[in-house]
Amino acid sequence: FVRNDVIGEGKNMNRLMENGLLNEVIYGDNFAYTFNDKSMFSTTEYKILQNQMNNLFVKCMKILCNGKIQIYYMTEEYKMLKDVLFSVDEKNFITIVINLLSAVLEVKNNGFLTCQNIDAGINHIYIHPSTYKISLIYLPSGKKIFQNGAEFENELRTGLVDAIQKVP
Repeated sequence: FVRNDVIGEGKNMNRLMENGLLNEVIYGDNFAYTFNDKSMFSTTEYKILQNQMNNLFVKCMKILCNGKIQIYYMTEEYKMLKDVLFSVDEKNFITIVINLLSAVLEVKNNGFLTCQNIDAGINHIYIHPSTYKISLIYLPSGKKIFQNGAEFENELRTGLVDAIQKVP
Protein backbone atom coordinates (compact mmCIF):
# COMPACT_ATOMS: atom_id res chain seq x y z
CA PHE A 1 0.00 0.00 0.00
CA VAL A 2 1.06 3.61 -0.45
CA ARG A 3 1.39 5.91 2.51
CA ASN A 4 2.07 9.63 2.46
CA ASP A 5 1.84 10.53 6.14
CA VAL A 6 3.63 8.40 8.68
CA ILE A 7 4.16 8.88 12.39
CA GLY A 8 7.87 9.18 13.02
CA GLU A 9 8.53 10.35 9.48
CA GLY A 10 10.84 13.30 9.10
CA LYS A 11 9.01 16.52 8.30
CA ASN A 12 11.18 17.16 5.24
CA MET A 13 10.34 13.74 3.74
CA ASN A 14 6.69 14.50 4.46
CA ARG A 15 7.08 17.78 2.59
CA LEU A 16 8.38 15.93 -0.49
CA MET A 17 5.42 13.54 -0.27
CA GLU A 18 2.88 16.31 0.32
CA ASN A 19 4.23 18.15 -2.72
CA GLY A 20 3.65 15.02 -4.80
CA LEU A 21 7.34 14.45 -5.57
CA LEU A 22 7.57 11.11 -3.72
CA ASN A 23 5.34 8.32 -2.50
CA GLU A 24 6.26 5.68 0.01
CA VAL A 25 5.14 2.15 -0.77
CA ILE A 26 5.23 -0.60 1.88
CA TYR A 27 6.16 -4.15 0.84
CA GLY A 28 5.87 -6.21 4.04
CA ASP A 29 9.05 -5.48 6.04
CA ASN A 30 10.55 -3.52 3.14
CA PHE A 31 9.53 -0.26 1.55
CA ALA A 32 10.22 1.88 -1.50
CA TYR A 33 10.16 5.52 -2.45
CA THR A 34 8.56 6.20 -5.82
CA PHE A 35 9.78 9.26 -7.73
CA ASN A 36 6.78 10.91 -9.34
CA ASP A 37 9.19 13.03 -11.39
CA LYS A 38 11.97 11.03 -13.11
CA SER A 39 14.22 14.08 -13.28
CA MET A 40 14.43 14.04 -9.47
CA PHE A 41 16.35 10.74 -9.50
CA SER A 42 20.17 11.06 -9.48
CA THR A 43 21.86 8.24 -11.38
CA THR A 44 25.28 9.34 -10.13
CA GLU A 45 24.29 9.26 -6.46
CA TYR A 46 22.58 5.91 -6.98
CA LYS A 47 25.77 4.42 -8.47
CA ILE A 48 27.87 5.80 -5.62
CA LEU A 49 25.35 4.43 -3.12
CA GLN A 50 25.54 0.98 -4.72
CA ASN A 51 29.35 0.99 -4.42
CA GLN A 52 29.33 1.62 -0.67
CA MET A 53 30.69 -1.54 0.97
CA ASN A 54 30.52 -0.47 4.63
CA ASN A 55 26.86 -1.30 5.45
CA LEU A 56 26.38 2.35 6.36
CA PHE A 57 23.27 2.42 4.18
CA VAL A 58 20.37 0.02 3.90
CA LYS A 59 20.70 -2.03 0.72
CA CYS A 60 18.50 -0.77 -2.05
CA MET A 61 17.78 -1.29 -5.72
CA LYS A 62 16.27 0.77 -8.47
CA ILE A 63 13.18 -0.68 -10.12
CA LEU A 64 10.51 0.60 -12.48
CA CYS A 65 6.92 0.46 -11.31
CA ASN A 66 4.19 1.65 -13.66
CA GLY A 67 6.80 3.64 -15.57
CA LYS A 68 8.07 5.43 -12.46
CA ILE A 69 11.47 5.01 -10.82
CA GLN A 70 11.28 3.35 -7.45
CA ILE A 71 14.08 2.86 -4.92
CA TYR A 72 13.33 -0.36 -3.05
CA TYR A 73 14.95 -0.66 0.40
CA MET A 74 15.54 -4.13 1.87
CA THR A 75 15.05 -3.64 5.60
CA GLU A 76 13.89 -7.05 6.80
CA GLU A 77 17.21 -7.87 8.50
CA TYR A 78 17.11 -4.67 10.58
CA LYS A 79 15.00 -3.20 13.34
CA MET A 80 13.70 0.36 13.33
CA LEU A 81 15.35 2.66 15.84
CA LYS A 82 11.95 3.71 17.18
CA ASP A 83 11.13 0.05 17.99
CA VAL A 84 14.50 -0.79 19.57
CA LEU A 85 14.41 2.16 21.96
CA PHE A 86 11.72 0.46 24.05
CA SER A 87 13.79 -2.67 24.64
CA VAL A 88 17.35 -1.49 25.36
CA ASP A 89 19.00 -0.49 28.60
CA GLU A 90 20.89 2.77 29.12
CA LYS A 91 24.26 1.33 28.09
CA ASN A 92 22.96 -0.03 24.79
CA PHE A 93 21.06 3.20 24.17
CA ILE A 94 24.32 5.14 24.49
CA THR A 95 25.96 2.65 22.09
CA ILE A 96 23.15 3.22 19.57
CA VAL A 97 23.47 7.02 19.79
CA ILE A 98 27.27 6.79 19.39
CA ASN A 99 26.83 4.53 16.36
CA LEU A 100 24.26 6.92 14.86
CA LEU A 101 26.55 9.93 15.29
CA SER A 102 29.47 7.91 13.88
CA ALA A 103 27.39 6.98 10.84
CA VAL A 104 26.45 10.62 10.24
CA LEU A 105 30.10 11.68 10.57
CA GLU A 106 31.12 8.97 8.11
CA VAL A 107 28.65 10.32 5.55
CA LYS A 108 29.91 13.87 6.14
CA ASN A 109 33.49 12.70 5.54
CA ASN A 110 32.50 10.57 2.53
CA GLY A 111 32.98 13.34 -0.02
CA PHE A 112 30.48 11.90 -2.52
CA LEU A 113 27.21 11.53 -0.66
CA THR A 114 25.64 14.17 1.54
CA CYS A 115 23.63 14.19 4.77
CA GLN A 116 21.11 16.35 2.93
CA ASN A 117 19.70 13.20 1.29
CA ILE A 118 19.52 10.97 4.37
CA ASP A 119 16.02 10.22 5.60
CA ALA A 120 16.23 11.50 9.18
CA GLY A 121 12.82 10.18 10.18
CA ILE A 122 13.12 8.09 13.34
CA ASN A 123 11.17 5.28 11.65
CA HIS A 124 13.77 5.14 8.85
CA ILE A 125 16.90 4.76 10.93
CA TYR A 126 17.71 1.06 11.13
CA ILE A 127 19.73 -0.98 13.59
CA HIS A 128 21.43 -4.35 13.26
CA PRO A 129 19.84 -6.12 16.26
CA SER A 130 22.93 -8.03 17.36
CA THR A 131 25.55 -5.28 16.99
CA TYR A 132 23.51 -2.06 17.32
CA LYS A 133 25.26 -0.76 14.19
CA ILE A 134 23.26 1.84 12.29
CA SER A 135 22.19 1.68 8.64
CA LEU A 136 20.68 4.78 7.07
CA ILE A 137 18.21 5.38 4.27
CA TYR A 138 19.74 7.46 1.49
CA LEU A 139 17.56 8.95 -1.24
CA PRO A 140 19.58 9.35 -4.48
CA SER A 141 17.87 12.51 -5.60
CA GLY A 142 18.93 15.69 -7.32
CA LYS A 143 16.41 17.51 -5.11
CA LYS A 144 17.82 17.50 -1.61
CA ILE A 145 15.61 16.47 1.30
CA PHE A 146 17.31 19.15 3.42
CA GLN A 147 18.53 22.54 2.24
CA ASN A 148 21.70 22.27 4.34
CA GLY A 149 23.48 20.13 6.91
CA ALA A 150 22.16 22.15 9.85
CA GLU A 151 18.57 21.44 8.81
CA PHE A 152 19.36 17.70 8.68
CA GLU A 153 21.00 17.81 12.12
CA ASN A 154 18.05 19.69 13.62
CA GLU A 155 15.54 17.15 12.31
CA LEU A 156 17.68 14.25 13.52
CA ARG A 157 18.08 15.86 16.95
CA THR A 158 14.35 16.62 17.19
CA GLY A 159 13.46 13.03 16.26
CA LEU A 160 15.84 11.63 18.88
CA VAL A 161 14.56 13.95 21.60
CA ASP A 162 10.95 13.04 20.76
CA ALA A 163 11.79 9.33 20.86
CA ILE A 164 13.67 9.64 24.15
CA GLN A 165 10.75 11.47 25.75
CA LYS A 166 8.37 8.66 24.76
CA VAL A 167 10.55 5.90 26.18
CA PRO A 168 10.06 5.15 29.89
